[in-house]
Amino acid sequence: MSATDFLMQSLTALKKEPVEHNLPPEELIEKIFRIIVSKKFRKYSAKPELYATIKSAVSLALKNQTPLPFLFPQGAYKLWRLAETPRADWGELFFLMHVAKPLCEICALHKPGVEFDVLLDDIIVERMNNIPLADMQAYIDSYKATAKFLKRFLPDNFNIKFTGVSQLYESEAAYWAAVEKNLKEIPMPTLDDYWRQVIELNYKPTPATAADPLWREKSKQIHDAHMTAKRAPGYHLDRDDKVLFFAQPIANPAYLSVGTTKNSIARHWCGVGVLKRRGDSFEMTNLPPSRIPPATETVWEEVNLPPPALSAEPNFKRIRIINE
Repeated sequence: MSATDFLMQSLTALKKEPVEHNLPPEELIEKIFRIIVSKKFRKYSAKPELYATIKSAVSLALKNQTPLPFLFPQGAYKLWRLAETPRADWGELFFLMHVAKPLCEICALHKPGVEFDVLLDDIIVERMNNIPLADMQAYIDSYKATAKFLKRFLPDNFNIKFTGVSQLYESEAAYWAAVEKNLKEIPMPTLDDYWRQVIELNYKPTPATAADPLWREKSKQIHDAHMTAKRAPGYHLDRDDKVLFFAQPIANPAYLSVGTTKNSIARHWCGVGVLKRRGDSFEMTNLPPSRIPPATETVWEEVNLPPPALSAEPNFKRIRIINE
């Protein structure tokens, strides 16, 4: 089987036919809840409080006959260290397909369907990680193009939207005012090894960076000011009407850890999507930078998706094949 054949087979398998049913509300709530928290999808256990919140969101959507809202927060950039930067690659497509699989099952049961909201840490990336805004916009545009391509293989009642954190405020000026206010109130942090590694991975250094011994601490301080501004509008936290996803376990218990593919928790915006060969077939996975094979050991296969598909996106013309 070729990579193209495998990808097309996986894409066409996503959409499910509507299921006619007369299930009592409580049974339907439980059925949809079980789809969301299935071990085939989530990667780690969750606390009972999170399960109760998920059931509440499902119950509200069924009661109001509205789309069931899901939200996933992430960075609005492709890691500058990658050859694929600044545009999306297979990692973003594989992530969206991973999420779409269970959500398509919900669409078949709940006529109003679902809304999947990608919450992007957008304009802060320039100050926080030294990523040019042009690169940020290129990433967002290509990510949206990837979602638009995927939509061809999803039911009509499956909506994907992208929301920038700066859009949660009445203007960018209002967002920056909130960040500046927070910066005055947040002390310069002391970094542990974890945060030092995170910042060094994500921050794009310049000659001026090396001259400032506190550049890592300043990046973390800006991060914290942004996160406080992000929480303030109440868009994604302390809600009982949205199901919150994240790739990996985080301190906030409000998120269900779902990974980015069936067998990966690597953040797609900081890694790449590859196919692992499995006999005559493949497995989609996302790799962090440390696990990407060097160029001399990389095997590529050309991919031909149906036009217009992603023909304008350079990262979808071929894909890495990993033989294990």
